[in-house]
Amino acid sequence: MVSAITSSQRQEGIEISEARAEEVYKIVFEEPPVAFFRLTQAGDEREKHFVESLADSATGVRFDVSRRDLLAVDGAPLSYWLPPDVLHLFRSVPALQPSFADARQGKATGDDPRFTRQRWEIAPTKFRREWVPFAKGGAFSRFYVDTDLVLDWDPRHREALKASGNALPSESLYFRAGLTYPRAAQVFNVRVMAEGCVFADKGPAIFPKNAVDTDFLLGVLNSSMLLYLCKARTSREQMGGRWEVGVVQRLPIPRPVGDMRQRIATPALRTHNAKATWDEGNEISTRFKEPWLATVLQEHPVRPLAEALEAMLAREAAADTEIQAWYAEMDTAVFDAYGLSPEIRETVLKDLGARPPELIWPQMAGKTAEQKRMEHVVRLLSFCVKQILEGDDDGIVPLVTCNNEPPLEERVLAELGKLVGADRAHVFGGTIAPERRKKVPGHKRADSIGDFLANAY
Repeated sequence: MVSAITSSQRQEGIEISEARAEEVYKIVFEEPPVAFFRLTQAGDEREKHFVESLADSATGVRFDVSRRDLLAVDGAPLSYWLPPDVLHLFRSVPALQPSFADARQGKATGDDPRFTRQRWEIAPTKFRREWVPFAKGGAFSRFYVDTDLVLDWDPRHREALKASGNALPSESLYFRAGLTYPRAAQVFNVRVMAEGCVFADKGPAIFPKNAVDTDFLLGVLNSSMLLYLCKARTSREQMGGRWEVGVVQRLPIPRPVGDMRQRIATPALRTHNAKATWDEGNEISTRFKEPWLATVLQEHPVRPLAEALEAMLAREAAADTEIQAWYAEMDTAVFDAYGLSPEIRETVLKDLGARPPELIWPQMAGKTAEQKRMEHVVRLLSFCVKQILEGDDDGIVPLVTCNNEPPLEERVLAELGKLVGADRAHVFGGTIAPERRKKVPGHKRADSIGDFLANAY
């Protein structure tokens, strides 16, 4: 219509710009805008700002909104504060479902203590046979999260599970790879859900219609722009809180054009892989292989403990810098995919305010360098104890010499020797003591490895 108006006017010898033609179109064909006034002042100030807004001399008070754009937001919440270019996306951009994916709610057990366990609570022989991974929401974590819960999937208990909670909704989609997110969260955050999982009502799942879109959707759904669109479904003062499946299904997702899919998918996948690889050094993760500090020590066995700890902190900081750069790169690409101007981007980021950053080790967010150093030392010693117990004939290891069985401290030093060399084990063990004697919040001081094992560990 705009091009037709421009063409017809020029045929009449009237030069008209596209901007003017767009304005004519809105006047002739669209309904008058709806005006909203945000008057949060008190007394005379409230009246003064109202009068000034009528003369367009007060900013942030009066909002003229297209009725069609406002009603395009599902449920028609009063999202008048959104910039017109953003509000228009709900009408011009296809929704997540049915265009790109299906979002579904999963199983509520109705009795978690009966039907769910931590992964480590069950025998390995029962994993995936009687107990299956259970995606149940959890803490904030974009792109990646360890699925550490399991659900009782024993055929003998299936009827009881169906009868409890909300039966077994979406059962035909269980065990498929996809994406998932915590339904209750201040900031909407989506992560990969590996194949083989059952998903919960508190951890709904998103299944891309085309597998090639998985990483693209992972990036878009974790972007600043998508979070801003989520805010359109809530009040201005809240950052969400409950992301129901119906809300997520109707979020507008841009169609990737040209290299846009790769620009968004590549940094999203890199971030996921970096977090998953880092988790291999996290003893509480199902991906765990060995502590991060053990890896560093094996790379340079003669390196002093203090130097190895500094290397670990530097490695963590470098990883944080890298994934934060990838997030910024992905965020820019998502803004481009929605076709938003730099001015709108600035408005979006300013309005969102501070949000959780991308961190490679989120469990230690906000901790000091000393706390992280101590955590690395504790995890190294804990890993040594784990190796000893798993290799012991009866799984019982004394703290002191007993029946000619060497005490735990001696055996821990032997395990450390496998990392730094048997000839350096005692010297290296001696360097752990000064670290353990430090006063660090959240950790009990210990004078030696033996003192730590007996009184702190």
